[in-house]
Amino acid sequence: MIRQALKNGVSDVGNATGRFPKVSDLTLTEDLMRPVGQRVDNITIAGEPLDPAATYTLATSDYIAGGGDGYTVLEAETALLSAHDGKLMANDVMAYIAALKTVAPKVEGRIGLSM
Repeated sequence: MIRQALKNGVSDVGNATGRFPKVSDLTLTEDLMRPVGQRVDNITIAGEPLDPAATYTLATSDYIAGGGDGYTVLEAETALLSAHDGKLMANDVMAYIAALKTVAPKVEGRIGLSM
């Protein structure tokens, strides 16, 4: 499921669509010269190669979990927790950053692109 979701995420990279994956503790390489659906390779999670037989937990928005931006592969997965309380996730993120009182963005090299 993770590989399929990542394939969707990079399927329209040339058009700057919103589906491009924003990941943490995951790395991958993408070869833009390959056909769509065959571009993703070398996926690691927590420094280990993706195990197709393993079960992984991921955090995402309700929009993506519900199949938004073409992530239909996630619709059939089991949601462990969902915040359908009417609040915008963006407000929760802003409150979290405000509580930290600091932000230190950096390029981490999690996604390698080949053209």
